[in-house]
Amino acid sequence: MNDYFKLYLGAKMEEENLVFYITKEDIQEEAMRRIGREISEEEFHLVKKGLEGGLLTGIHIVYGAIFEEISRKDV
Repeated sequence: MNDYFKLYLGAKMEEENLVFYITKEDIQEEAMRRIGREISEEEFHLVKKGLEGGLLTGIHIVYGAIFEEISRKDV
C-alpha cells in the first residue's frame, strides 16, 4: 500500500478533502499478497461492499472517542 492509508468508496473528491481512501490498485496489491492473484471485477465488488460495511460500522463510536479526547484537551 501507499505511505498513507487511503479509503476511496467511489465518490469523486478533491484530494485535499480526503482523510482516507483505498484505490483499486491497493486492493489488487493486497489480493496478490494474500491470495497470490489479482481479483476479478465481481470479486472487487465484494471487497468494496465489505470495506464499506466494515469501515462504516461503528464510525459514530470512533468519532465519539476522537472528539471526547479533543474536548478533554480543551479543559
